[in-house]
Amino acid sequence: MKFEVKKVFVFLPLIAALAACGGGGSDGESVNTNQGTTGGASTGGSTGGATGGSASGSTPLKETPAGSSGSVSAPFAVTPTSRYLLVGLGVNDYALVQTGVAQQADGAVVGIDDKTLTGDVAVQSISGDATFAMGRWAQGFSTARAAGTQITRSEPGFHYIAFNRATFPSTGNYECDAGTFTAPTRTMGLGDIIGTAIGTGSVSFSPSGATMKATILVRANGDQSSTTASNTFPLSSPDSAVKTANFSMLGDGMLLALGAAQGNRVRLVVGYQVSVKNADYRGIATFTCAP
Repeated sequence: MKFEVKKVFVFLPLIAALAACGGGGSDGESVNTNQGTTGGASTGGSTGGATGGSASGSTPLKETPAGSSGSVSAPFAVTPTSRYLLVGLGVNDYALVQTGVAQQADGAVVGIDDKTLTGDVAVQSISGDATFAMGRWAQGFSTARAAGTQITRSEPGFHYIAFNRATFPSTGNYECDAGTFTAPTRTMGLGDIIGTAIGTGSVSFSPSGATMKATILVRANGDQSSTTASNTFPLSSPDSAVKTANFSMLGDGMLLALGAAQGNRVRLVVGYQVSVKNADYRGIATFTCAP
């Protein structure tokens, strides 16, 4: 699969022991919640552009919005094969849901297995239906990290998505919608604590598996930057995901996975990190893709 960008970095697949562990792994590898291994992913470099976020030279945005935001069309219906992605500063978890998902009446998820949000909580960028639930823990006490974290409006919080297992068709090219995004938050560097994101996605299927591609553009710090990623080899199992080499480090990176969507569609799940003016912004996007 080819695509054009200013820079292209290709990371060869590492056929590693991730299949045995039910969660994430080192960068450049496939990630698998319960079976099989796949190839790595290739990434495109960032491109600068027009303004976004705070105006250039103005005071950076130091706090995220107050309260909760967003809604769902239906509660998430957890199944034995549901998976989740949880990302933030020092957190990069992709795994099978083991004990359950705790969802409030407004659609906000406040617990995935032993990762919880308690106290005076706020969840932003809430979205979902029966096949997925997504948002960002914006305020409260989180156990996403082992030591626990008190999240305030001046901190990035943690982005989550829980989603159901996809069924791969034998062949087909799928076009994706404009996507749904958690507002990206700064995990490294200086500048706006929160930005905005847009993007595109595509998925195709062959007898060998699924090929995914996503581009994410983040606006922050009076500027914008984008990155593109696709899997080098077809994803053979819907229980797998692929990561680019920098997803858990500094700079641009992505995790790409596929889940179920309503109707004759699939869900492209993208965990992303984009560097804008020497600050790294993380978030999650999901695209609904139809043949």
